[in-house]
Amino acid sequence: VVICFIHFPFLWLGFNDGYLVKYNLSTIRINIVLPLFKKAISAFVLFNHDAGIVGSYDGSIKIVNLEKKQTIYTWLAHSNYIAAFRLIENNYLISFGYTGEIKVWDLTHISCIQQY
Repeated sequence: VVICFIHFPFLWLGFNDGYLVKYNLSTIRINIVLPLFKKAISAFVLFNHDAGIVGSYDGSIKIVNLEKKQTIYTWLAHSNYIAAFRLIENNYLISFGYTGEIKVWDLTHISCIQQY
């Protein structure tokens, strides 16, 4: 397991093989298994009601409809892996690259609006 995100009763796990797994802690069952990347998942956050934002060691970020198991949008955010990110009011995403690069994304247009 590379990343872990808890939104009770669910535990989201990101793995080295690029899979994202939703585990129900109440029923002790796996609800969703999503193969998303060829490299490890490095970051995850819930977005809106049925979506998640997932970052990878390949530097890309995906917005995924978790219930339909469909990728909505993918973009290359950093030249190296995504170290972490933070969602701000469901409109902006701050991504932190392994090289120290910080980017602010407008999720309405999937565009970088600031870079540090």
